[in-house]
Amino acid sequence: MGKTALSVKLAEQLQGEFEYVIWRSLRHAPFLHDKLTECIKILSCQQVITLPANPHEQIGCLIEYFRKSRCLLILDNFDTLLQHGKQTGYYREGYESYGELLWRLGETQHQSCVLLTSREKPAEIATLEGDGLPVRTLALSGLEVAAAETILSLKGLLSTDNETHQLIDCYRGNPLALKGQRLVSASFDQTVKLWNVDTGVWECFMTLLGHTGVITSVAFSPQGDRIASGSYDQTVKIWDTDTGKCLDTLNKHRNRIWSVAFHPQGHLIASGGDDHAARVWELKSGKCTKTLQGHSNIIYAIAHSWQQNLLASGHEDQTIKLWDVNLNAPQNLKVDLQPFRVLHGHSNRVFGVAFSTDGQFLASASADRTIKLWSPHTGQCLKTLYGHSSWVWAIAFSPDSNFLASGSYDHTIKIWDVSSGKCLQTLLGHPGCVLAIAFSPDGKTLFSSGYEKIVKRWDVETGKCLHTWEADSNRIWAIAVSPDHQYVATGGDDSSVQLWDIHTGACLRIFHGHTSQIVCILFTADHSRMISSSSDVYDGLRLRTVKIWHLATGDCITTLKNHQNWVWSLSLSPDEQTLLSGSQDETINCWDIATGKRWTTLRPSRSYEGTIITEVKGLTEAEMSTLQALGAVEVNSDCSMLVNFR
Repeated sequence: MGKTALSVKLAEQLQGEFEYVIWRSLRHAPFLHDKLTECIKILSCQQVITLPANPHEQIGCLIEYFRKSRCLLILDNFDTLLQHGKQTGYYREGYESYGELLWRLGETQHQSCVLLTSREKPAEIATLEGDGLPVRTLALSGLEVAAAETILSLKGLLSTDNETHQLIDCYRGNPLALKGQRLVSASFDQTVKLWNVDTGVWECFMTLLGHTGVITSVAFSPQGDRIASGSYDQTVKIWDTDTGKCLDTLNKHRNRIWSVAFHPQGHLIASGGDDHAARVWELKSGKCTKTLQGHSNIIYAIAHSWQQNLLASGHEDQTIKLWDVNLNAPQNLKVDLQPFRVLHGHSNRVFGVAFSTDGQFLASASADRTIKLWSPHTGQCLKTLYGHSSWVWAIAFSPDSNFLASGSYDHTIKIWDVSSGKCLQTLLGHPGCVLAIAFSPDGKTLFSSGYEKIVKRWDVETGKCLHTWEADSNRIWAIAVSPDHQYVATGGDDSSVQLWDIHTGACLRIFHGHTSQIVCILFTADHSRMISSSSDVYDGLRLRTVKIWHLATGDCITTLKNHQNWVWSLSLSPDEQTLLSGSQDETINCWDIATGKRWTTLRPSRSYEGTIITEVKGLTEAEMSTLQALGAVEVNSDCSMLVNFR
């Protein structure tokens, strides 16, 4: 627990012993007059709104209130008022009156208490403190190794014992304890800025220009004379910290860069990004000396065209894959079935896919901010729809196939004419990202949900919002409309599915059973059952679940469990006998609804699928694990294996 958190916890536990508890942060170095005015307004019940001009009289006014009432005043981050790099415990220019405040509070009789948190001891405290005196100090030693390991584990971070010891020795659990003179920052405005923090007031003394996209990562070299920056523009830039000059631009990545880091000796740089590659560069020459290529077939969305026995899946690797899947006889699906066609064109991950009701179009939505319309028959991209300014997360065709709706992280919903590709309506009103959309069965209204607990009902023709209501969940990931146009179901962060009256917005029933986010919902055609998928873990086995619910009673009929990561998407056959589920674990499962049996699992081939690495020499344990994650296998020497090369 940090000093700020400790002060807050202490205030909570002691509030019953005081008439007033006032907590104020000094992190942005406010002047004494401003803080005293705030405190005295509270203690005087807003009767005193102006103070004397003299700081001595101002402090005297506060002490009078401390004598009349029992108060606890907490001043957090007091060290921001002190000079850094000079004599310990002395104040920055203009803040000396805080010293008088401490001196008089420590020397004057009153019935109140003042608590300071600081990384440096003010000179007045050092003079006044003592074990038997009213002024005392408690030194916080910081985190022990066991506590640090626990925090790292809870955050999903792994480290060796040596790395953990180094972290504790450097920071003692307090990242603000690093008192470097310069700070480097990166921003969405495509700039890198250098700041002087030695004075206590952060001053930007240099702005580095050159990137053409959002900058996601920056790092100082160990010597402090170079900065590396990585960006959405797919480049790493090396900067001179003295002149601000760009010394080199490293071009090899094929997608956004998320991380850059220097080797401890400063001669190498590592970078990694959305092209699933980690690259190592020589600083002196700018040459890429090693590329560690990863691979991802994460499945975000699936859709099935029952007329054509065609399954489409949208992937992390920026592709849409088409499968020949006849669900009239799911028991006959081949175990090693592979996509017969891969559609390329998006420049970022594909979050949504949908077939038009007439089967003539396939739509895809992407983090590249576009929507594409494809011919399912030929795989040709027919149109690209532009207009959203951020990720396009959700898409849906109208029942008559004439319109396409899209929901985006830019807080908008757009209605598109499918034949022309023209945007007909932009629906405004969501205060946050739009995560899910669904047309009513007659196509006249559209339902949407997203961040900020909001569910909305729209008139498709006019773009007018007809109704807005709040759900219990912070983010509402999933929304579905019942075929009889009576109910709307929503699911989100609170791990429950809520059933709403479509006309009044009243919550009719809450379905409990999942233990984590609900990310997809659908109704059966006879509107007797509802199916939901989640990111939850079943019985500690790391298996994510799909649940089938009885709509009238709220009972969970069946729990389907096999996926090992979030189950993002569901698709149900017209005869309601077979369910498809697509997951972040890179697989699509095919289920028998009646029995809960899994017919088969579809998985696109990985980079090293079937490669035998038994007794391979010269690879590290990490490299072996990576190859196995990409499909490579180890076999016993007394076993044989048949490998089919494609």
